[in-house]
Amino acid sequence: MNKFFKMGFSYGLIAPLVVLYLYILIYMKISLDSALDIFKKTNTLSHHISLCVFASNLILFFLFIRLNKDDVAKGILASTFIYTIIVIYLKFLR
Repeated sequence: MNKFFKMGFSYGLIAPLVVLYLYILIYMKISLDSALDIFKKTNTLSHHISLCVFASNLILFFLFIRLNKDDVAKGILASTFIYTIIVIYLKFLR
């Protein structure tokens, strides 16, 4: 693995968490703990995670493809697969 792949992988892991945090603070206007409790009660945590992954990683992926940074885009795609496994676990196996 080269450093650009690792950089893209870290971008792909961190960006959805930042988007989810901003969504909770700006749109929902509640604390993180309260939002996670609500997500757990309504069983929608996987929905929120997948929406944030889709929104952030899609933009990042196409941005780096456009900038001809293919190794960074591959890292973002790999981190998206990691989130896919997490969402499948939360949705069906838990």
